[in-house]
Amino acid sequence: MSKLTAIQKERKKQIEQELSVDLLVVPEVEIANFERIGKNLATIRDEKLYLPDPQFSSYYQRVFKLSSSRVYQFIDAYYVMTKLRESKVTQLPKNEAQCRELAKRKDNLVQIWNKALEITDRPSNKVIREVSFSLLKERLEQKLISRNQVPCPFSVGSIVSIKRSEHSQFTRCWGYVCSINNFTVTVQTWCGQYLSKIEDLESVIVLDQKSFKKHCDRLYQLFLKLEEQEVSVKAFLNELGKSSRVNLSLVEIAMLDAIEQSLTAKASQRQTLTAVI
Repeated sequence: MSKLTAIQKERKKQIEQELSVDLLVVPEVEIANFERIGKNLATIRDEKLYLPDPQFSSYYQRVFKLSSSRVYQFIDAYYVMTKLRESKVTQLPKNEAQCRELAKRKDNLVQIWNKALEITDRPSNKVIREVSFSLLKERLEQKLISRNQVPCPFSVGSIVSIKRSEHSQFTRCWGYVCSINNFTVTVQTWCGQYLSKIEDLESVIVLDQKSFKKHCDRLYQLFLKLEEQEVSVKAFLNELGKSSRVNLSLVEIAMLDAIEQSLTAKASQRQTLTAVI
């Protein structure tokens, strides 16, 4: 069996004296020097200062009457504190118990601790556990989303046509992409925005996307001014909204201008009437 050198024996003696004070003098519930206890226990283990005892476990059970779980709670707390100090967090745990759940999440313990501090200035182990589970759940959900996510061939502003829709008024409508979500795309059409599955859209090749978007927005503004009885006007706008043509015929341009003037005049009359009343 290997023996300790004189220097190692002296070092071991100093560490044991510190541990005896920290473990026996300070109350067990709030051990002020829990970080130092963990560091000293880790040093004895890693540098094999427990010799001539055959094992580290037999050493701390004989000398300090500590259980394995308690010893490694202190050691884990020391590693947690070291990691938090390296990350320069604004506030450190005040006792060993606050480190227990963090020790189980070594990969993201800094993130968990910072989140817990947002909830309370002195997070309990229960709060830390809840934050840990919450972040783990978010990570699993994100992995699930990434695994099942359909690659989106469109970008914001892309011109698309809706092949299929749960609402018949949007089927075969064209429009432009407003936003892209995990599994869906929001499309602005002549009669409003529609949340579509990515696979239910097809790309429309347009050279002048800016003019196309302007044309779509114009139709939508007219749609907003329509009244229920103006069925024929709605049918005309619907026809344009399902046609991917930006260059309208002279007749269509004249009709669109006339509709715009008529709806604007009606809106103005309603405002005047409301003001008089």
